[in-house]
Amino acid sequence: MEYLHIDPLKIDFSAVTELMSSAYATRFRILPVAVGAKEAVIATAEPNVREWEPELARIIKRDIKRVIANPVDIERFQVEFYNLAKSIKGASKSAAITAARSTLSPSWPTRRGSATAISSRSTP
Repeated sequence: MEYLHIDPLKIDFSAVTELMSSAYATRFRILPVAVGAKEAVIATAEPNVREWEPELARIIKRDIKRVIANPVDIERFQVEFYNLAKSIKGASKSAAITAARSTLSPSWPTRRGSATAISSRSTP
């Protein structure tokens, strides 16, 4: 099995954290480090523990390539990747809500005066 030094600057943490939950990664002491159309690369500190492999491959519908990595790095980056991905999702959601609100025209009648504003425009 290939050894991988985890370089967080080379990992698309938003994509890899979509593969599994933080709890699942923590439970099996694994960390997704790359994802492609047909394959996901998963770092593990315990190469003999493979019970998660068939289940995960079936769920993500990709082949699994296992690499071995430093257990301290796996633990540290599990927390960092998942927290950062959660923050990015929250910021994106907030930005989408703000953008949606800004697309509403300020000329729309307000609830209180809408009937009067509409009726006064329709009478000649």
